[in-house]
Amino acid sequence: MQLRRKFLLAFVLVALTIAGVLVVTFDSQRDAAVASASEDATEQADLAASTIDRQLVEKRQSIEIAADHPELVDADDATRNERIATIRTQTDFEGVSVVAANGTMTALANEDGTGGAPVGEDFSDRPYVRAALDGRVYVSDPFTARTGNRIVVVSAPIRSDGEIVGTLNGAFHLSGSALFDPIEGQSDPDTQVRIVNDGTTLYAGDEAIDSTVDGRAIVHTTGWTVTVDRRQSSVTAQVRRLAVAQGVAGIVMLGAVALFGLWIYRSDIRQAERLRDQFRRIEAREYDRRVELTGSTEWSEIGASVNRLTETLARREQMLLVLNRLLRHNLRNSLNVIVGRADLIDADDDRDDGHAAEIRSAAEELLHLSGRARKTEALITDDRTGVGTPVDVADVVRERVAAFRTDHPDAAVEIEAPEAARASIGGELATVVDELLANTVDHAGPAPNVRVSVARVDGCAGDETAVQSNALRWNWSHRDAASTGAAERTGEPTEPIREVGRTAANADVVELRVSDDGPGVPSEERAVLSGEREIDPLHHTGGLGLWLTDWIVSQAGGTVDIACDEGTTVIVRIPAATASDDAE
Repeated sequence: MQLRRKFLLAFVLVALTIAGVLVVTFDSQRDAAVASASEDATEQADLAASTIDRQLVEKRQSIEIAADHPELVDADDATRNERIATIRTQTDFEGVSVVAANGTMTALANEDGTGGAPVGEDFSDRPYVRAALDGRVYVSDPFTARTGNRIVVVSAPIRSDGEIVGTLNGAFHLSGSALFDPIEGQSDPDTQVRIVNDGTTLYAGDEAIDSTVDGRAIVHTTGWTVTVDRRQSSVTAQVRRLAVAQGVAGIVMLGAVALFGLWIYRSDIRQAERLRDQFRRIEAREYDRRVELTGSTEWSEIGASVNRLTETLARREQMLLVLNRLLRHNLRNSLNVIVGRADLIDADDDRDDGHAAEIRSAAEELLHLSGRARKTEALITDDRTGVGTPVDVADVVRERVAAFRTDHPDAAVEIEAPEAARASIGGELATVVDELLANTVDHAGPAPNVRVSVARVDGCAGDETAVQSNALRWNWSHRDAASTGAAERTGEPTEPIREVGRTAANADVVELRVSDDGPGVPSEERAVLSGEREIDPLHHTGGLGLWLTDWIVSQAGGTVDIACDEGTTVIVRIPAATASDDAE
């Protein structure tokens, strides 16, 4: 995966992580806001319940204290009526009455004055009367009086010499009662307080609220349930403000990450891409371009180093080409003179023919070497447009073996090849075959026994010959078929190559084997070819044949192996041509 894609993926992952954290945080804070609103409602309900409870306790205490006044026991009716009227005016009860021990109401003070229809009636069945006659201070459940008002009665026993002789009862209306005035002062437009007893609403705010968050509390004196409903929209507004804050924070964080990512891309990733492009241009031998790396000092230093490397490679290639052409031109001219003189010597009967033949042989060998140098130059300067072109290896082998037999009539050459075996190597295959056949003469003498075989095999197939104890592994591995960079060589005997260049692990290859019965490649030359020993004046190869073979095959994405055991076997493996290659 390219570095840019990795960076983009990392940025997306970071963005998703930030978004996930924000969502989780928002949900948590939203739940916390709802829970806080519910707690506030519960606290408000507790406050309302305690306020009502305190007022009811005060009413109980006032009735209980008033019930101990002697004028309620020993005085005449007028004095008793005056007393309960005084109790009514001094408290916030709408009505005060006295009921005798037999359950008969004996006195009444209400908004209409004292006395009235209920006086003389039997109230013994009233729960608040029975509770007071039992000696308890009692607060009744709400009920509807004769007047139509919903009232609550607080009753206390009247005692004389320790005996209960009656009850003092104070009644107050729930509708418009001062009992709920503190609750109305505590409410706001987004809150409604409701007081319920056994499913009956005793008090409710002016405006009903739907979709609420509520809190509940109990009035301990009466068991009434106080419910505080808070409008959901008020909580939603708070959550909406929280969402806006979270969104702004998320945008800021993502923006910061994006800016940081842009800075990283411009300061590092873009520089790495420019450096990669420059290496590709160097690989393509385009030395006229320079790379400009900006940002940190390190990148500037790397850019300067790469530019110096580009200049150095350009100079060295120019020097190599000039030197090669100069040597080849001068060598050919001088050799033509030598050959011409050798012909003159040979034509003179008084001269020694043996010297002329030796001169001619040496000159022809040098001319052949000059031709190989020309091919080497072609490999360096080739635009590679023909590399990988499908050719029929079997046809090329038969053609070049025929030419070899003509030039070397003493050589015995055996061919084993199918009708066709197409490989992607291009027109330089003929040079490979010529060099391998020439190598047999170089190492096996002028009359070698040579066996040439061509076969299409599995790319994973092993090679028993190449892994014997004294086998020499000589190969170059490339990243792809178009690579022209330096190759990595290994001189240790190893397992045969399973994958080279653009040949897939299970792709077919065309295998070319050339074997002779000579003594094999000398150990000194093998060491130089395998890279175990550097080329120096004492250790060098005798020619360019095997080098040319390897360079040509490597450019096509193939490999060259050499095995020396009772002769020399050179194994060339080239990617087999596919149907798409043929179509191209």
